[in-house]
Amino acid sequence: EYKNIKWLVVGVSYVDSLNYMNADLVEKKQIIIAGHEPDLMGLYKICNVYVNPIRMGGGLSIAWAMRQGLPVAILDVPADIVPRIGRENLIKGGYKEMSEYLKRLYLNPEITEKIGRQMAEKTRISSKEESVKNILRIGDDLYRTMIEE
Repeated sequence: EYKNIKWLVVGVSYVDSLNYMNADLVEKKQIIIAGHEPDLMGLYKICNVYVNPIRMGGGLSIAWAMRQGLPVAILDVPADIVPRIGRENLIKGGYKEMSEYLKRLYLNPEITEKIGRQMAEKTRISSKEESVKNILRIGDDLYRTMIEE
């Protein structure tokens, strides 16, 4: 339906399935299978949205995408990134609902930009909170060590 959309698939899982089920889109270069990418932060600079399929893991790459100001499309399933991204930003339903969300982002660049800014702010706040927690933990550990001596 939207021929100017490009899907950049990073990673090596499901490559055979993607090639088989979407051979025409792969051939037309609408789906580009990049394989392993060592510089995700650099890659995110050319992306508009981070789409996370149902899988285990991915929290770090999602956090990096958020930090780059990308909206994240992720379904409401258990994931290590949920505390950082917030339940309110998870997509309820399945891939049909995710597709509708992505369509809304594509058709409304202002919304895409606004959500991207919100994602970046969430990582800034989250990182600050984590830093404070780490400082408190280190201080507590130091205090306990001093008391024991």
